[in-house]
Amino acid sequence: MHSSLSEPRWQGALLVGPPGIGKTRTIDAAIERFTGAFDIERLLCTSHLSSQPYGCFELLASDGAALLSADPLSAYAIVTSSLRERAQGRPVLLVIDNCDRIDELSGSLVAQLVRQREVSLLAATDTLTAPVDLISALWLERRIRRIDLDGLDRSATKRLLERTLGGEVSPRAVDTFCTATGGNPQLLIELARHQRQRGTLELDDDTWLLTAPLDYGGGPHVTDNRLGRLSPTDRDVVLTIALVEAVPLSVLLKIADADVVGSLLCTGLLRTSTGPRSTVTLAEPALSEMLAHS
Repeated sequence: MHSSLSEPRWQGALLVGPPGIGKTRTIDAAIERFTGAFDIERLLCTSHLSSQPYGCFELLASDGAALLSADPLSAYAIVTSSLRERAQGRPVLLVIDNCDRIDELSGSLVAQLVRQREVSLLAATDTLTAPVDLISALWLERRIRRIDLDGLDRSATKRLLERTLGGEVSPRAVDTFCTATGGNPQLLIELARHQRQRGTLELDDDTWLLTAPLDYGGGPHVTDNRLGRLSPTDRDVVLTIALVEAVPLSVLLKIADADVVGSLLCTGLLRTSTGPRSTVTLAEPALSEMLAHS
């Protein structure tokens, strides 16, 4: 992350990884190192802003002195002028930590601003599908770096558990949490704290032990932010799968549109098994059980 902003040949980075993996936290840590060196402009991507004439740039563009035009051909000049005015001579760093929700016009503007070397960019996404492909093209052109964030392995799970709980964790507990969370650090932290509160995770002679099976009752992930971003139809599909644990892909395609299933797989919420009789499950077992209990 540091070299993507400090080396002249790079203009930033695109972080790619499943939800909850730590993309936003990584970007925030990088921004702290460059506060003062850049004028940092954070773009908010929402469904409301995507319907506005300037998309995600609406708030930034309307802050400038120029009169806004509804003509999208005017957007680049107006946005550029507003950025320069706010930066007052400093280089501009655009930050988009949810660019999978960016609108097409804003995605095009971001790409154009980077190509014209008006800005540097830090962006994060769960998927590289449209309209994020407008930004990922900058990585293919070697203007920005692509950084893939993967799930935690067992040793990383152990380190994060011990940091979260403030002590050594038994091998059995590490294995159980590693399997349950599928390498998702956000889920791991909250599930560990939840087990401590429920009393299934206890401290014994300076070592945290699982004294009972994981307890998902009243779990913290029933309001997982990924669910909040789904349409009612998509959310119903996810909750149905959580209740029955696994649905044959052939059956799911009869009760849900193929585009809906495809988009849910892109979010990282769902995964499919291989083979002639593929099934669809939630990607993290812990999230599935918590939703089922809710």
